[in-house]
Amino acid sequence: MQNSDTIHRAGLLYSDRSLTFLLVTNLATVVLAVLQQWNITDLLWIYWGQSVIIGYYNVHRIVDLDRFSPEGFIRSIRPVEPVCETQRCTAVCFALHYGLFHLVYGVFLLVIFRIQSGFLVTGILLCIFVFWFTHRYSYRFNRERDRAVLRRLPVTAYDACDKRPGRVSSLSLVRYRGTDYSVPTRFGHCVVLVRGYVHEVVISCGTEVIARHPRSYEHEDFVFHPLHYLSLLEQKTNALDQAAPLAGWVLPPVFGDLRRLLEARMGKKGKREYVQVLRLLEIFSLDDVGAAISDALERGVIGFDAVKHLVLCRIEQRPPRLNLMAYPYLPRTEVATTSASSYMGLLTGAVS
Repeated sequence: MQNSDTIHRAGLLYSDRSLTFLLVTNLATVVLAVLQQWNITDLLWIYWGQSVIIGYYNVHRIVDLDRFSPEGFIRSIRPVEPVCETQRCTAVCFALHYGLFHLVYGVFLLVIFRIQSGFLVTGILLCIFVFWFTHRYSYRFNRERDRAVLRRLPVTAYDACDKRPGRVSSLSLVRYRGTDYSVPTRFGHCVVLVRGYVHEVVISCGTEVIARHPRSYEHEDFVFHPLHYLSLLEQKTNALDQAAPLAGWVLPPVFGDLRRLLEARMGKKGKREYVQVLRLLEIFSLDDVGAAISDALERGVIGFDAVKHLVLCRIEQRPPRLNLMAYPYLPRTEVATTSASSYMGLLTGAVS
């Protein structure tokens, strides 16, 4: 096996003529330096020149790209567009940074390691010229070969995840690599697609993403999302305190205050209304619902309808209209003060 790998690598080296020329040129430079008894500082000048040549052809590679991708580029906290101007700006920016570094590096070599012999200067320039010719050939050779095998980028980005089919159990759970993840109860017994990323697990049913969970690497673990079970708990409110998916669900204190008031005033029906308030979290954010509950408690309007109205008013930035006097189309009830003489009609059988 080792011999076959060596033969394969040797074949690749032989087929890539540009790589062969680069290796031979570097080896010849080292042999020449040993024969001429050059110092290590003299070699620094040669490889400084080779580094400048590499930067020059890298600028050419950026400019010659047929499809320039600025992925990850940010300008003024905004992503840049893949246009020709961006491509040119990238090439110029690289040339300035790379050139400035080598300019300082060259001045440092000139001041510290000054070349004394004219013959040595000729040898260094000759080596740099050979490197320029070799890199020029390498650039042209690899450009043509790459253009022959390169394909166009895919229309959509590659989804770097592990994809596996699954089926939702009767407990609204989907198993992925030994861990059960919850989904909304309305998707019970459905066929789903599980995508496992490094940091999260995404569950889809058809084209709809129905659940996202932080990935757990524990074996036989359960990962619940409390919102997935609220529609079921709305029908079975007695299980509200014993439901495992709700264990450890930390909510602001105003939620507990609202539940106590609802249960004290309405009993079992109040518990159902509290679950309905929790279901508002399926649509609205926790901050908005919490602020609406605080507003409802301050106004003394305890109920699901009031909290929902206040959430909508908060999002739409309009004043709440909880006072019935603001609705002129509603029938107005007027209760008059009853006098004692009105009851005399009961004795005579008169109609009041």
